[in-house]
Amino acid sequence: MHSLLTTEAKRRFASLMPPSGMAEQVVAALRQAVVQRLQRRIGLLGSLFLSMVAYVFAQRSYFWQEIQTSSIAGWIRFALSDPDIVVHSLRAYLAGVLEAIPYMTVLVVLLGLFLLTLLGSLLVSLSKANMQKPLPSRHFSIQ
Repeated sequence: MHSLLTTEAKRRFASLMPPSGMAEQVVAALRQAVVQRLQRRIGLLGSLFLSMVAYVFAQRSYFWQEIQTSSIAGWIRFALSDPDIVVHSLRAYLAGVLEAIPYMTVLVVLLGLFLLTLLGSLLVSLSKANMQKPLPSRHFSIQ
């Protein structure tokens, strides 16, 4: 008996091994689950973003009026014309700017940028998940 494993032991060991290709099937199922989860999140964020764009489009006259009635443009013109005065009295300038900001418009714009950033990162993750190469096949053999 020069072989470490006898024929009977090899047969028994081979029967304990998982079917060939099982590891690849498990990895493929996991990748598919990740892709589906990313697709659902992209769908949710995309619909939220489109809903927000539709809301802004429907309320565009309100937002435009809010921007026109605020005095933020005057504060910006003042900062560009006399930057030395702004630097010397920065606290007072910032307090005036904060009072003049149309909060609802800024909030909607920031929310839109946040949703767009999340949507972009999910799209990048989805493209990376789709571009991954399958793992190399590892078949065990008894010699």
